[in-house]
Amino acid sequence: MNREKNKVILFPKWKEKLEVSSLQALEEKNFKEALTQFNELLKYGEGTHEIIIGKLICLIELGQFEEANDLCQLAMRDKSQEAYYHYVHIYLTLLLQTNRYEDLMERVQKELKDPNMPEVVKVQFQQLYEWSKQIHIGLREEKIFQHRKDLRLAIRENKVQSQWYLVNRLRQLHTKPMEDIYQWLQDPSIHPVIKTSLFQWLQDEQISRTVSVSKLGHTKCFIPIKTPSLQEAPQRNKILNHISDIEQKNPSLYDMIKQLLERYLFVTYPLLPNDEELSFIAEAIRFLGHTYMNGQSSEVYEDKLLFYINEIETCEKLYLSILDE
Repeated sequence: MNREKNKVILFPKWKEKLEVSSLQALEEKNFKEALTQFNELLKYGEGTHEIIIGKLICLIELGQFEEANDLCQLAMRDKSQEAYYHYVHIYLTLLLQTNRYEDLMERVQKELKDPNMPEVVKVQFQQLYEWSKQIHIGLREEKIFQHRKDLRLAIRENKVQSQWYLVNRLRQLHTKPMEDIYQWLQDPSIHPVIKTSLFQWLQDEQISRTVSVSKLGHTKCFIPIKTPSLQEAPQRNKILNHISDIEQKNPSLYDMIKQLLERYLFVTYPLLPNDEELSFIAEAIRFLGHTYMNGQSSEVYEDKLLFYINEIETCEKLYLSILDE
């Protein structure tokens, strides 16, 4: 059947009546009633800018933010339209009301690149940007202060999962490392996985002072900014070269062995093995990979190999005690 024949058209008087009553309901702040009437108009294809803007105002006032966001995205598609900046302004207001300050600032920066933006709109957008920036900075500082306080408490109470979460949240906020870190890195009671994240925090912030790290009975000094990341560590790549022959022969076994290696190194980092130890570690993870895959183990007679097998298994348990994948 022809779609044109099925198209329902509003009678001019009914359309005019709906438009007047919807805008009157909006003016009287009867947002629910106004929204119903705006939807009725839109259903019949009467999508003027005034009606869409009216609907957006209703949705925001009624707290229907998700639908308002979707309608804004749809309305802002055509930048050449006359009402474009009205839609953007409403969208920015929506971001402000829903505490999405970073999204608001990002959108304003994008819009300000337009050389044809009217000056009055530019001033309005810049004001919204500055408000958001100040609120965002204040909230960020509050978060940092609270996270630092909570981390100290989690350390005192030995709540390892909380420690992991808080250290990583503080890293994500790109905040200056706490002075406590230097003591925690030497504290034998701090979980080695937590120490890895603490040390990586120092690397994130390019700390250049000498730091002493104690882990698994060993202590060594490092300068975080000069210490290769775990992914770039030459020891890691050398061990991978030792086991590279397995990758083509048995990809599943290789993936398992590589995972064992990554977890072992993560727990020990930055105290990585010496070159003389690498072949033994490669042999130990080969042995463990075969054992885990076949479900049975053979006897190990070489003491040094047995030492690394036990150490890798210990590190695997330590890793999974926090990062149970």
